[in-house]
Amino acid sequence: MKKIVLFDLDGTTLDTLEDLRSAVNAALRACGFPERSSAEMLGFVGRGVRAMLEDAMPPYAKDADIARGFEVFTGEYEKNMDVRTRAYPGVCRLVDRLHEAGIRACVISNKYDSAVRRLVEKHLPQMDGCIGTFEDMPKKPAPDTALRLLKELGFSREDGIYVGDSYVDIQTAGNLGMPFIGVSWGFSTREQLLMAGAQAIAADTDELYGLLLPYFR
Repeated sequence: MKKIVLFDLDGTTLDTLEDLRSAVNAALRACGFPERSSAEMLGFVGRGVRAMLEDAMPPYAKDADIARGFEVFTGEYEKNMDVRTRAYPGVCRLVDRLHEAGIRACVISNKYDSAVRRLVEKHLPQMDGCIGTFEDMPKKPAPDTALRLLKELGFSREDGIYVGDSYVDIQTAGNLGMPFIGVSWGFSTREQLLMAGAQAIAADTDELYGLLLPYFR
């Protein structure tokens, strides 16, 4: 029987796309590069800030451009990470329902840790814990950050089930040895999740609750 649900952040519990795009485009403008659309940004999010920025830059970008862009992105995102970011409909109620059923919930993200904590505190205060990335730890799909938070909360990898919206999340669940449930309201389509190997996908939080509950009985 499982005891805790591990949720991804961007595209799973919070819609952060437009605030990320705004900061990425500020970085691209600073380097003299073309800006990116929301549709293009969907393909860049999920592997951490630096990887997102590198993917958004043109192939001819130099190391100095990436360094400059990262500096600009960080400054812009720190100031404006919570302008258009919102919890997806039903997510807060879902966590409340999990708690009512005696199930714990936490957030695992490839966003840097201070930003994760700030956004979770504001939009997902029901969560039992959260963790982002640190300089000395590998990012998802490596299991390291998830295992660190599980240990802090008093759980093991055998206690968890992972919920996410991307192939990175599917790989993370696999590296943790956890079951995975995808959500189709985020940054990947149902078809993309199926192609990446997802076997269970929820279209809304009510369906997600129904898919989760059997693991905790």
